[in-house]
Amino acid sequence: LAKEARARLAAGADFAKVAAEVSDDPTAKENGGALGWFAPGTMDPAFTKAAFALKNAGELSEPVKSSFGWHVIRLDGRRPPREVPFERAQRQIMADLKTRYINDAREGKLAAISHDPAMKVNQAAVDSLLVKLPELPGSPKLPAPPRN
Repeated sequence: LAKEARARLAAGADFAKVAAEVSDDPTAKENGGALGWFAPGTMDPAFTKAAFALKNAGELSEPVKSSFGWHVIRLDGRRPPREVPFERAQRQIMADLKTRYINDAREGKLAAISHDPAMKVNQAAVDSLLVKLPELPGSPKLPAPPRN
């Protein structure tokens, strides 16, 4: 499907229209596949490598497989790097490191307890949390919680 989409785009088809037709991602269907500006390292590594290999506006990537599926990337433009004051960069780096540290600690703890044979799931608590979570626009519908 990605090869067919790329062939259509190379032949001059409208990118937004093709993205809306072939994408599995509801957001990409709505916004025509537009991602806006992004910096290196902020997307899936395979996606980032393919995107930053493109040199000229309008250039299309070959189909690229990421952890989210297949993509055809069109370069719409580049912005020159900008200078960031040290204090702002330091704050951003510290915030990123803190988030990474918290996520790593949480994942480590979850991995440890998920293998604990004494671990029991409180299904009533899970059910009550699922009921209280609001649905976000464009998010997939959650399946009904399993019943024992």
